[in-house]
Amino acid sequence: MSCPSSNDLPSCLSKNDKSEFAIVKGRLRAHYDYGPQSETVDKNHNAGSVKSSRPIPQTCNIYYFEMKILDGKDDVPIAIGLTTDSFNLKRMPGWDKLTIGYHGDDGKLFYQNQKGYTYGPTYGKGDVVGCGVYLGNNTVFFTKNGRSYGVATKHLPDQEWYPTIGLRGENTKVEVNFGGKQFMYPLSTYYGMFCCTLYPFKGGLLEKTSKYTQQHLITRIIFTECQTNSGATNNSYCVFPFYSRKKFQYKCIWDKNDDNGSWCSTNVDENGIHKTRSGNWGYCSPECPTAEKPNEGMKVSLL
Repeated sequence: MSCPSSNDLPSCLSKNDKSEFAIVKGRLRAHYDYGPQSETVDKNHNAGSVKSSRPIPQTCNIYYFEMKILDGKDDVPIAIGLTTDSFNLKRMPGWDKLTIGYHGDDGKLFYQNQKGYTYGPTYGKGDVVGCGVYLGNNTVFFTKNGRSYGVATKHLPDQEWYPTIGLRGENTKVEVNFGGKQFMYPLSTYYGMFCCTLYPFKGGLLEKTSKYTQQHLITRIIFTECQTNSGATNNSYCVFPFYSRKKFQYKCIWDKNDDNGSWCSTNVDENGIHKTRSGNWGYCSPECPTAEKPNEGMKVSLL
C-alpha cells in the first residue's frame, strides 16, 4: 500500500460541506454561528458540523488530525471524528450511521447512534484533541492533549471518510491541524514514520519502513501512554508489540516469581525483536496493558 501525495490529503476545512450554523474562517478555523435561526430549530438538528475539503485517500495506511478549542463553554457539545458523504451536517459526528465522534461535553464516544459510551475525559477551551484512523485494519482512536485513550472501534466500515468537527453553543471556536504543523500527540515516538500527514516527520513515509513496522504501528501509537516506573530503564516508553518468548507480546508480561510486577521491552530491532542486552526493559506502570500472571509452575525468563 503506497502513500498518496500531499496534494490528495485533507489540508483545510470545507466552505461548502458545512452546516449553516458553522462559519469557516480562512483554511483552518471555524466557529458556531449562534444566530436567531438556531433557536427555532430542533436541538438535535442545529449542530455546526464541518468536513475537511477532501476525504482521506483510501490508499492511506494511517491518517491523523487534531483540533484545538480556542473558545467556548465547558458544558457545550463539541466533537471531533469521521463522517461520510451522506452525513447530515446539522447533526454531530457519531450520532448517525457511518459516523464516529469523541464529544467534549461528556467525554463519550458516539458511534453510529445517539447513545454515547464512556471513553475518555471531557475537553474544552485550551485543549487539543485528535482523531486517528488505521485504514489497514479499520481501527479508530482519539487523543486529548497528547495522550491516546485507546481503540474506539475495530470495525470501521470500508467507506470514504472525511475528517469532521462538530460545534454547538455560543462562542465555540476551534482551529484544526491537518498536519501542516507538528501535532501535540507524539506520533513520532516510535520510528518517527507516519503515512498520510503533511508534517514531514524524520525518517520518511511509512511505505519505506520494515514490514514489521507497517503491521504494528497502530498498536505502538495507541499505547504511547504506557511507561516503565522501575527496572533497568525508568520512565521510558514501552514498545508494543515486542518479540519475546517465541511470539509477539502486545501487553506487559510477567517473569516467574518476580513480585515487582510485569515488564515490557523499551527497545527492539527493526524486526520488532526485544534487544536483550544493555538493560532494554522496565517494570510497567499501572496504566499499561498487562497479561495475566502465569501459574507458579510456568518457567519463564525475563529476557
